[in-house]
Amino acid sequence: MKEITAPLRSPLSGWRKPKPFAEPKAKPVKEKYDDPLVHELIDYLRRAIGAEPDGLYGANYAACKELIRRCNAKGNDPKEVLTTLVDVAIADRFHGKNTTNFRYLLNHAVSIFRSHQARFAKPQSKRDEAQRKADELFARQQAGV
Repeated sequence: MKEITAPLRSPLSGWRKPKPFAEPKAKPVKEKYDDPLVHELIDYLRRAIGAEPDGLYGANYAACKELIRRCNAKGNDPKEVLTTLVDVAIADRFHGKNTTNFRYLLNHAVSIFRSHQARFAKPQSKRDEAQRKADELFARQQAGV
């Protein structure tokens, strides 16, 4: 070992310079989950599927909030549009099984509405036309016309 024979220039030599005092950064404000419309829509989905929505509550809340923002941007009533979206998705043969949270609805809303519209579009075959006429006849009979 080597012995120190010369005195140090300063007791702090070799240390880094301390950083100048800076104002502490403001902590980001956590999002409050207090929008009553979002709570109402999440509850509506919960009742429609008969179980708790999949995933974390925050993710469902954020996806629902995004759907509401998109509805407002288009000038539509978000409550009416999103309850209809949930009803149509649950009634669909394919999407009904997969509709378990608002993230799914956010990602597949367009395809859900398009498949719903395709069911009521011009029939593709004679069998579809016959089925449509039979449905109309049955509806008239049930209505008593």
